[in-house]
Amino acid sequence: MSVHLQKVPDYPLPPLVSEKLRFRAGRDTLAATLLKPAGRQKPPVALLVPGRGQVYGEEMLGWAQLLARSGVAALVWDGRGNGGSTGAAAAETSERLLEDARAAFDWALARPDLGPVGLLSYSAGGWVAPMVAADRDDVAFVVTLVGPAVSLAEQQAFTTVAFLRASGMAYSEAEAKEAFFYQQQTVQLAQAGAPWSDFEAINAQALASRWREHALIPASMDDADLAYFRSHRFHAPPWQRVGAPVLAIFGEIDPLVLTADNLPTLRTALADNPDVTVLVAPGADHTLARPAGYVGEGESRYYRPWTRSAVVFDTLIAWFGERFP
Repeated sequence: MSVHLQKVPDYPLPPLVSEKLRFRAGRDTLAATLLKPAGRQKPPVALLVPGRGQVYGEEMLGWAQLLARSGVAALVWDGRGNGGSTGAAAAETSERLLEDARAAFDWALARPDLGPVGLLSYSAGGWVAPMVAADRDDVAFVVTLVGPAVSLAEQQAFTTVAFLRASGMAYSEAEAKEAFFYQQQTVQLAQAGAPWSDFEAINAQALASRWREHALIPASMDDADLAYFRSHRFHAPPWQRVGAPVLAIFGEIDPLVLTADNLPTLRTALADNPDVTVLVAPGADHTLARPAGYVGEGESRYYRPWTRSAVVFDTLIAWFGERFP
């Protein structure tokens, strides 16, 4: 086994100012952290809307640090009932996630030391951010990282079909359509609060199919995915009503939010928005990392797995720099 040692330049990072705080969201109080670039007066601030399962503010802290060191303040918060936030974690719903983001926005607007307020979302947060932006005219920007442009039901169905195609087995177009329709129905039934008998009625055919191992087929009403679908009624995000500047970043090999399934829909919805930037990060997956991270050429070539492509960071920093110099 060979070991590759790499020299890394040692230089001081731009200083940050970190502030622990709390703000109200509905009947609860959310614990949050605000990172600000030291020395910049009234910087723009990004509210970081997390993805599915990200319940602690620190899970988005890396993006917050990147922004703050690039001149943009960033706010992260703990989800209800998690970390320092009050409330019941089990009561998370799409409505409450939206309420939290709106409360964070109102809090940021009221801070006299902060400038224009916008949103940066990751994955499932891509349903929440455009919903906030579509309802108000004081949103300065929206950044969506690997965010879906279709409904939750369609997104889950597209993912199932993607798993079929990536499995290496030969499935017909009819089988792919069958799998898509089944998975879409599963989510829609859950969102409608359907009884278990309705799921059993469609599960029988799915369990008898060749593609069953690639689909989410619930075994009971206690299924964790069904619980998520029941409490998160995400429709297609209302991008057509977002007039703020938009930056959308996708991963070229993302197996969950596929560019081919989402980018055309996003472009159509934002056709009337004059300031839209789209980046498809080469070789990047759903975490915007590059699993096949080969670096260098010839004998000096080596493998550095799970490395985020620098083009993601460069694009993000340059995009903010152009709009908030």
